[in-house]
Amino acid sequence: EQLMILNQIISTSATSLSLAEHLEESLEKMLELMGFHVGIIYMLDAERKRALAQHQRGVPPSYMPKNRMIKIHHWPFNFVFVAGQPRYIEQRPGLNTIEAGILRELDVSVLACIPLIAEAVVVGAVYVGSQTKDSFSRDERALIEMISKEIGSGILRGVLYKRLEAANREANLYLDIMTHDIRNIENVSGLYADLLIETLEGEGARYAQEITSGVRRSKEILGNVSTIRRIHQETPDLDPVDLYPVVREAVAAFPDVAIDLEGMPRKIWADDLLPEIFSNLIQNATRPGHPSVEISIRFEDYDSENMLVSIEDTGPGIPDSLKGSITHQFDRRWTRGCGDGLGLFIVRTLIERYGGTLWVEDRVEGRPDLGAAFRFTLRKAFPSGSDGDTGGHPAGGESG
Repeated sequence: EQLMILNQIISTSATSLSLAEHLEESLEKMLELMGFHVGIIYMLDAERKRALAQHQRGVPPSYMPKNRMIKIHHWPFNFVFVAGQPRYIEQRPGLNTIEAGILRELDVSVLACIPLIAEAVVVGAVYVGSQTKDSFSRDERALIEMISKEIGSGILRGVLYKRLEAANREANLYLDIMTHDIRNIENVSGLYADLLIETLEGEGARYAQEITSGVRRSKEILGNVSTIRRIHQETPDLDPVDLYPVVREAVAAFPDVAIDLEGMPRKIWADDLLPEIFSNLIQNATRPGHPSVEISIRFEDYDSENMLVSIEDTGPGIPDSLKGSITHQFDRRWTRGCGDGLGLFIVRTLIERYGGTLWVEDRVEGRPDLGAAFRFTLRKAFPSGSDGDTGGHPAGGESG
């Protein structure tokens, strides 16, 4: 029975959406499951000089007006709120007048006052009392203290969650400011670099072109950071998306790259971030230093419910030792020239977001030096042979 009561309190703590909800529901469960008639939860104020009542059940109306706030350094409250020790008050001969008065005001015969502890610090207390008991048994005391410990753990989770939210807000604020300022600098730098390209010749013009390439790469990194923020902040809302126009638009963004499309793209489950997969994989294959790279994008059925997409290139391949790790977050061991790992991390994250799987192979089996092949599955919005399967768009022979 004790385990059942404790498990229900733990379940309440785990499913509560806020600290206030956690305290209220935990108090109600504690009274209901242990048969107590009165309950109060106090929390310390920021100065740790007073305790304020947060929730109460069954308390006589006359008690709360003068006991909604208590000074924790006064006896017997300091025993609980300062020393962090449980205090059990039971009606018996010789009971001191202050504690006898507390029992009388709450209209109970016994009262347990248990500290709530989070991060080894007293943050409040729970009071529970009975109108029919003469005393607390050893087992009851142990259970009350275990429940109070669990409530304290729930308070700690709530405190940590609030700290996390505050830290995220602060980090996002700094990131917004930095992104705005860096973009302004990029725009100015790009403008002056373009002017230099127009006015300089020979080696000077080449240096200016390198500046332009660096500014463009900086913009790509900021764009990738913004995409990662969206991935983590937004709940996926997948809809049927026609793959054909998405791929055509991605290819059109690289007019100087030879890109062949093969197969019949279909509608798949995705969202408006789908283009990031193709633009990042194409960008990854066309890093500076590999101007003559050729890319092939092929679509085929993987099975009745999934489509297989292969993006193959003739650029520098990927060593076997890195094939299983290069799409992991910010892996810099292999960057095909000047990549930062963000793009491939986005690719893997989005494919998994859509219910697919990504892997890397050699374009020519056993010859990593002849190029890489990124292959991934995407879930069809309409499985093959279903009423909604319209066959897709033919993509053969098209080139960027």
